[in-house]
Amino acid sequence: MIRTFAFLYLVVIPFFVFAKYVESDRALKVAKQFYQKQYYRFNYEIKNISIKDVHSYFINNRLACYIIRINPNGFVITSADDNAFPIIGYSFNEDIIPQQLPESMKNYLDLASEQILKARELKKSYYNDIWLKIENEPLTKTTLSSNAISPFLNLYWDQGVPYNNYCPPSSHGPGGHCVTGCVATAMAMTMKYYNYPEHGKGEKTFIWSDIDTIDYENTYYRWSEMTSYANSQSGDAIAELMYHCGVAVNMNYGPDGSSSYTEWVPDAMKDYFRYHPSIRFKDRSKFTDYDWDILIRDQLNLKRPVIYSGSGTGGHAFVCDGYQDTCFYHFNWGWSGYANGYYYYNDLTPGSNDFSYGQGAVINIMPYFADYCNQDNILIDTTRTLEDGSGLSYYWNNTHCSWLIKPRGASQIKLNFTNFNTETNYDVLSIYDGETDQAPLIGSFSGNQLPSEILSTGNALFLTFNTNDTIQGQGWELYYTSIFVGIEPINLENQFQLFPNPVNNYLTITSKSNENYTIHIYNVLGEKVYSQTTKNDLLINTASLNNGLYLIEISQQYQKIRKKFIVKH
Repeated sequence: MIRTFAFLYLVVIPFFVFAKYVESDRALKVAKQFYQKQYYRFNYEIKNISIKDVHSYFINNRLACYIIRINPNGFVITSADDNAFPIIGYSFNEDIIPQQLPESMKNYLDLASEQILKARELKKSYYNDIWLKIENEPLTKTTLSSNAISPFLNLYWDQGVPYNNYCPPSSHGPGGHCVTGCVATAMAMTMKYYNYPEHGKGEKTFIWSDIDTIDYENTYYRWSEMTSYANSQSGDAIAELMYHCGVAVNMNYGPDGSSSYTEWVPDAMKDYFRYHPSIRFKDRSKFTDYDWDILIRDQLNLKRPVIYSGSGTGGHAFVCDGYQDTCFYHFNWGWSGYANGYYYYNDLTPGSNDFSYGQGAVINIMPYFADYCNQDNILIDTTRTLEDGSGLSYYWNNTHCSWLIKPRGASQIKLNFTNFNTETNYDVLSIYDGETDQAPLIGSFSGNQLPSEILSTGNALFLTFNTNDTIQGQGWELYYTSIFVGIEPINLENQFQLFPNPVNNYLTITSKSNENYTIHIYNVLGEKVYSQTTKNDLLINTASLNNGLYLIEISQQYQKIRKKFIVKH
């Protein structure tokens, strides 16, 4: 939002050690171990890590975290108390200048720091095992699960010159203009990602020092001229786009800070830039951590950038365009690339919800005529869950999607619905008994009643989902199982139950099967913390696990399912 130097209480090591603070040597060791381990996990090669410098980040005159800069580029931000989660953020490629933090990032760090100070008051260290594991585990190549979407925005735009060349004049602003504002910069970067629209829609009158009317309808945006960094050839095209974004969200322009609200982005992108009507602003406080994680990852898995709204006053906005593991999002702060990296987004202190306060996200950012069916449409797994593609959001209007279910070696397919909600008679799922829509029609379904179980006569089912241009619904979800000759179908979703969730001391897994099954449990770092093979029900002691989110993987024969659960002591 505000493009000014953020002067912090920064002290280059060495520094004094206070009671309960993580000492400098330990912070460095944890940072180096974590950084190099992530290199290995995500297929980077590095032999040795050289520390450029270390800075202490204070809030209210109290040490909260360390900013550790890596040579030649990169950084790790660690908590300064082992009662809090150890890693706040990191980057393999980008530098960070502690004296010149992006305002959105400073806001993020301030809130994280408040969490760390609260953690210092706790009598028990919930994250001590993670600290110890990071600093003591040998650095070896690992085959641990590496769930990741690499950053896909590849833009390093900013708010000052030349990006603000079209903004209202100000003798005190950079280059004689007001700054663009972080909301406008975030919007512009997401639109450049799509190179859309060709031209806008309608017009809008904007009153600042003068009256200005933007003719969106007849403005053809010069996407081919825009580059990753603004230069003398591309600056004008980018500046025009940014100003039009600012006007669309009623930007309150200023020489050192221009403000708007992220909540206004969806209507602006739909009304003036022809973006898809399903675009929505979501308030994180209305979601559990688990559901929020699913919501954001659904977008990123489809390579859709998310405009993320930070906590605090002033409508801080930036772009989320990737993730690593279960809790690190990649943030592009809109600050010429400075401090872009992966940041821990959950509560740093067990039992606290403060960190999610004020956060939100704009989802479903895509062109109006984007390919809705952006997922696997030929399914060969023996058992699988399938849904209409909208995730936690409403499905889209004017869609024409299709899927072929043809599991390897199956003689028949059994299909069961778990959710169904569409516009009656107009948004219709049709199922055909074969490989195309020329096969016999088993049935066409709409409304809010679950269809009955469906059994194919052969080894394939073909599904189509067509919607009109009016009412939307939650959509549908189903699972299918394969029938092999002489073998009764088994659906793992029905075979296993996991409870309670959240769990305190004991997690129960019940099995209806008489066959052996294997479970693996992974923590937020992607590390395996538990494994067991059995054919009986399991009672797992979770007392030694830290509070937080875990992934459990259950496999049996050729099938595998994954579930998430929360440990909360």
